[in-house]
Amino acid sequence: MIKLVAILATVGWSNIIHAQDLLKKVPEEAQVVMAMNGKAFFKHVDAAEVNKIFQNIGFFENVFGKKNKISKENIQELGLDLNSKAYIHAQITDSVQYIGALFPIANVAQLEAILPKDKKIQTVNGLKTIYTSGGDLRMSWDDNTLYFLGAVPMFNYFNREDIRTRYGLKENPEYNYATAVPTTVEAYPDTVYLDTTATAVEIPPVKQGEIEEVEFEEGEEVIPPAGVPPTRAIPMEKDEYASVDSVLDRDEYQDDYYKEYAEVSQYNDSVKNVLMAQWVNQRFTQILDGRTGYSKSKTLSSMKDNELMRVEMKNFNDFYSLYYPMDLFYGTFGAKPIFDYGYESLAGSLIVDGPQLKFVGDLGLDKEMTKYYKDIYKNKFNPKFFEFLDPNALGFISLNMNSEAYIKHMPSLVKKVYGNIAGDKIGSIVDLFATIAEVTLDEKALGKVIKGDNLFVVNGVTKQEVKYKDYEYDDDYNYTEVERTKMETLPQFIWMFSSDDTRIFEKIINVGKSENSIEDHGGIFELKINDRSGIKPYLLIDKGIVFLSNDLQKLKDIKSKTFRGKGDASFVSFVKNNPVSLVFNAKQVPSLVKELDIPIHRNMEETIDELSQYGNLYFVSKKLKGNNAGFEIGVDFPKTKPNALSFMVDAINKLTLKFKD
Repeated sequence: MIKLVAILATVGWSNIIHAQDLLKKVPEEAQVVMAMNGKAFFKHVDAAEVNKIFQNIGFFENVFGKKNKISKENIQELGLDLNSKAYIHAQITDSVQYIGALFPIANVAQLEAILPKDKKIQTVNGLKTIYTSGGDLRMSWDDNTLYFLGAVPMFNYFNREDIRTRYGLKENPEYNYATAVPTTVEAYPDTVYLDTTATAVEIPPVKQGEIEEVEFEEGEEVIPPAGVPPTRAIPMEKDEYASVDSVLDRDEYQDDYYKEYAEVSQYNDSVKNVLMAQWVNQRFTQILDGRTGYSKSKTLSSMKDNELMRVEMKNFNDFYSLYYPMDLFYGTFGAKPIFDYGYESLAGSLIVDGPQLKFVGDLGLDKEMTKYYKDIYKNKFNPKFFEFLDPNALGFISLNMNSEAYIKHMPSLVKKVYGNIAGDKIGSIVDLFATIAEVTLDEKALGKVIKGDNLFVVNGVTKQEVKYKDYEYDDDYNYTEVERTKMETLPQFIWMFSSDDTRIFEKIINVGKSENSIEDHGGIFELKINDRSGIKPYLLIDKGIVFLSNDLQKLKDIKSKTFRGKGDASFVSFVKNNPVSLVFNAKQVPSLVKELDIPIHRNMEETIDELSQYGNLYFVSKKLKGNNAGFEIGVDFPKTKPNALSFMVDAINKLTLKFKD
């Protein structure tokens, strides 16, 4: 069943099926919806090339088996409409996470031919249906649509005492570390072994209505949901060394504990599995009856021809907060905080743009966080930095923020994110910290010391002799400390930021010189640190810019005004137009691999050499537009193929063929 899901998820790219977009069958309540645009995918790549990849890795053979009568070797013959849109959707509650999918069917007979023969096909809700053995994943279909719906229990919910009581979940045995004996149960005999294999659950046709949750009176015997398999014990071969020595008692106790723990876990998992099976059927009925409503997303229904995939998440803050380990927070701090980062939504698309493949997204912010972002990221980058963006640089990171605005808003940000634990001691401490920061911090003065524009550039690597301590031993194992040297390959970097008030750095330098922790090299200061890596950082303050680098010669050239640099146009554009950018220069990888003497498998040599034709691998955070904080992740592929997707499929094809050989 899992293999079948893998097939359909892999090949289920989809736009219009019988004049009806399957988006109209996606629940409106879904917090996450992902659309896979098959029309766009196969516009940019030949289906035959995709088939070759599956054939090279033995996908069809491994899934269907060598002896299977099905001889499908073509994804176009699996019954799905590859030129339409498919959808995956998720809804997360405090108790369960539902994961569903919708795939358009082109030929239902072809689809039914590849279904597992050992699975019982039932008719549920008027649809042909099969279940996994536990019943927590259901697959149903008609002539036009293939439906998937699965359920996964939420750990925090089923760990609550009232929920454990409601469904008759057992407590895990406690482990006594002092005696190494389980404290809640008696030890099992040595001849008992637990079989944790769960019995398959038969799922009956769904009836209308909600699942009844039964409340139990105190002291009343709790009966688990119908279908929970009993824990079974089977004889184990006699251990002829069982009574060797009493020193093994602790190990025996540990074995007993883990046996008991396995039995409790098996029982609890069985209860949860039956609940998930019931809830899947209930949810499926609600979706088919239209009680959940249907998605009305205009951006998903009108995807462009270069959009391969689009993801939309609503109520983003509530979504990820359900995964917080609340019990851990409560046990540690005595409170259950709600981290409010002001994130309202998240949306993005995977786009083919000529030789470039990129994911372009937006993070929707609430009104309060929008105000903070606008102030914090309203800053001009120092144009003097641009000359250090060498076209041969290995990569760089830039951060451009207004330090004064950040320090000004920091107390409010702390209160918003961490301080909404009203009435408890943690909330009071957070509020106190925010108030102290607000009173004591001078944002204007600190904003002059570090203005907020930062550029960190890695220009490459360099080999350097590094000293290290070692030990020599005599015949009596007495040791003597000796100093040795070795050659290390170190990154060559430079970090710079603007400062309108460098007095504090100058005072730090003077104190360091008096303590012999800083050495003056003619106005360039070596920071003496005990670092086994061998990196020697040097500090230079020059015309309102603070430099930190391990390249002494470059700092000397900067100080003597003999440095002549010219920034790469694309690098400058990244830094100039985006508050945050992280760029890796892929074409430098082949030379870097050779310089570092990194061993490469022969099948990978051509792939590594091809990287010299690549462009940039990058991430950028864009300027705020309205209440949306935009971001983009992308890679520039070689221009040897019609587009980025075509190149990527061809590269994967070559790689799988090499490993097949």
